[in-house]
Amino acid sequence: MRFVYLKDKPEFAQIASELLFEYWSEAMYDLGFETAEESAEFMKNEYVGRGDSIYSLILLLDEPEGTRGPEKLMGFAQLSDCDMSIRSQFSPWIATIMVLPEYRKNGVGKMLVEVAESLVGSLGCPELYLWTFPHLVKWYRDQGWSLVERVDYCGFDAHVMKKTLTTKTSPFVLPDVSQRLSSSP
Repeated sequence: MRFVYLKDKPEFAQIASELLFEYWSEAMYDLGFETAEESAEFMKNEYVGRGDSIYSLILLLDEPEGTRGPEKLMGFAQLSDCDMSIRSQFSPWIATIMVLPEYRKNGVGKMLVEVAESLVGSLGCPELYLWTFPHLVKWYRDQGWSLVERVDYCGFDAHVMKKTLTTKTSPFVLPDVSQRLSSSP
């Protein structure tokens, strides 16, 4: 398995968009996207040409062992300067952590969060934000995140969370993650 930026594998924009539509269709319509194809085109235009920035979309790909078969998307992390219009004073954000069902409960989500944290820290940002649902608050707390507040956001019971980051001045390199999967959530 390996991390790559969407800019280096734009062919995965379609499946990423389909996943976003599957889980966030109402929000995607509110953002002006009628179809997953429109969203995929936006992703290609927005993220291709960008990497190691606040506007990154980082993919985790599964590379079949011992074969030359096609890579499969395991999950992705989407970063943004703002993911909650009512809290625009907070920046930057993890806008999405998405793990495909067959890869859940193996540490994939944790790896995606960690690489997002490292990237944002390498850009000199001292804090990173996200909003999540009540059932995931404990999981994020276990990863060192703290609850900022609980708000009603677009009809969701949103828990805004923050993590203080270690900032670095060295360039960011996507980590080698071969053989890192565990049995943790």
